[in-house]
Amino acid sequence: QPPTQPTTPAPTQRQITARQYFVYDVQQDAFLQISGALNEKIYPASITKLLTGYIAILYLDMTEQITVGDILSTVPSASSTANLKRNDRMSVEDMLYAMLLRSGNDAARVLAVEVGKKLDGTVDKTQKYYYNLFIDEMNRQAQLLGMADSHFMTADGYHHSDHYTSMADLCFLGRLAMSTPVLAKII
Repeated sequence: QPPTQPTTPAPTQRQITARQYFVYDVQQDAFLQISGALNEKIYPASITKLLTGYIAILYLDMTEQITVGDILSTVPSASSTANLKRNDRMSVEDMLYAMLLRSGNDAARVLAVEVGKKLDGTVDKTQKYYYNLFIDEMNRQAQLLGMADSHFMTADGYHHSDHYTSMADLCFLGRLAMSTPVLAKII
């Protein structure tokens, strides 16, 4: 008697429990499903790292070697990290992988400092100073990109009451990330 074929169970319907969500079809350039208002204030958490990555790509060369500094002391202990250590050295591209694949808040902050140095044209100020320059640039870029519902306070998305966006802006950010070759490859 031939062996019985395993049967695949029928997929089960799962109830979506998120207060806000959307399904967007890039090819149709249309929202297929929406729950909540597209411009309602929401907290983006680690999705913030897509904008951090985009800005890092604007200012940094992917092969440039960067060194982890004392910005690590600002990473909240309850954060997800890539386990970076002070004086670790790696390329910008590898740091992007650490930020996006590991959801490394430490990597996001290191990249932010490096961009801040480029913005200021110096290397002798505090890492917190460079980090704050990056946050200013992050908000400037968001406005230039048309992300009118967004305001950022951290490079990694760690919760802050004044760090917010909307589903409309997140949809735009997702499309931007997927149209940026380095980010699309990592994602």
